Amino acid sequence: MRRSALVAILVVGTLLVPLAVFASHQFTDVPDSHTFHNAIDWMKDNNITVGCNPPTNNRYCPDDNVTRGQMAAFMKRLAENQVVDAATLRGQGTAAYQSPIWGTSIDVFAAGAAGITGSEIAGNIVLTLPVSPAADGILEVDYSVGFSGEMPYAGWVWLQFDDNTCHLMNDHVDGSAYPFEAETNLTDRFRQLSAIVGLDASAGGHRLYLCAANTGSNPFVRLSASLVAQFSAVGLVSG
Repeated sequence: MRRSALVAILVVGTLLVPLAVFASHQFTDVPDSHTFHNAIDWMKDNNITVGCNPPTNNRYCPDDNVTRGQMAAFMKRLAENQVVDAATLRGQGTAAYQSPIWGTSIDVFAAGAAGITGSEIAGNIVLTLPVSPAADGILEVDYSVGFSGEMPYAGWVWLQFDDNTCHLMNDHVDGSAYPFEAETNLTDRFRQLSAIVGLDASAGGHRLYLCAANTGSNPFVRLSASLVAQFSAVGLVSG
């Protein structure tokens, strides 16, 4: 009686050991302890591989070489199943890898007010541009401003981000501020400035403000301007 019990225990133990050592999730030759078990499971889950022993295909053959034909099959399934897409890159959602563009412009005949307040240059909002990045990233902003007026006239142009105070010394976007000047000895009364700058932007709604200050003695007669912003989750769009 005791001997039978011992034999039964040994038999059960013999059956359990291989299952513990060689247990696999989807292929019999890829045990849970295999170095590439999780990666091979991922290949199977995404239908990049179907196995190496048709029609059963219950083995992966992890130590075999891959032929050029098999590699073509892997690549074809990878592309058709859209396994590697923007939703898996850098932890961002798919929308983060789109590059939306926002823009606005004006061309008006109007007097540009504002001048110098103490030591700070105060200006007017020329254009306002709402932007809505889908993720944290970079805004590449391109602006152009043209002035025409009775000479001499002078002033500054700059960008502000989420700040509509239009005070040059307060919080303008780095690299966006430029002076302009038209003197009396010039026959061309029209002056134009343009610049491209990049700035960090978090996901969500924001506003860009294109500001201008007339620091000269004569008003502007005509003002034309454009403001364009493009979003990139990885860096400046233009490189």
